[in-house]
Amino acid sequence: MRTSAASSGLAWGIPAMSQPIPERVQRNIDSIAELEQEFLRQRSTVACISDRIADVAASPFCIAGHLGWFGGWILVNTFDCFGIVHFDPYPFCFLALCIASEAALLSMFVLMSQQRQTRQADQWAHVGLQVGMLSEQETTKMLQMLQSICNHLGLKKVGQDRELKEMMQETPFVAVMQELEKALVANDATPPKPADEEKQAA
Repeated sequence: MRTSAASSGLAWGIPAMSQPIPERVQRNIDSIAELEQEFLRQRSTVACISDRIADVAASPFCIAGHLGWFGGWILVNTFDCFGIVHFDPYPFCFLALCIASEAALLSMFVLMSQQRQTRQADQWAHVGLQVGMLSEQETTKMLQMLQSICNHLGLKKVGQDRELKEMMQETPFVAVMQELEKALVANDATPPKPADEEKQAA
């Protein structure tokens, strides 16, 4: 599936630009579009219905329709309008039952749709993590090759740079994640200082 830059920009509310897109960027856009279409094709019938209901419920027309429904219901059951008998007088118990039933069903459909979107977001996150790890490995290998070239050309001072040696080592992703988690836990456990104490310390 080919996705043009103009159609992508209009879908996101971005004005269409006349500047041409490089071929490699267009290939990446097409790959992402194909993955998104594959995710949509893999949805079950129930998931498609849930997504459709969630989209309709979030539309302004649905909000306007509900406002008209509630207002008309209350108006008909409060005043003598068009000779209609008050079938649900104040306190509008039947209306409250309808609203509660709709809210319960709608919340289940929305949760199903959010669950599917969360799984899709997790898949994209895993893809991004894999690409990042591959990029780190490729960059480390290129730095090692550059150091070998520097040593071959006699540029020992450049090859012995401390930061370069640190960059040449593979990044321990698991250790980094563990340290990040510890830092976040410690940050959450530390209560924030009041503004007055911060001013006094300054």
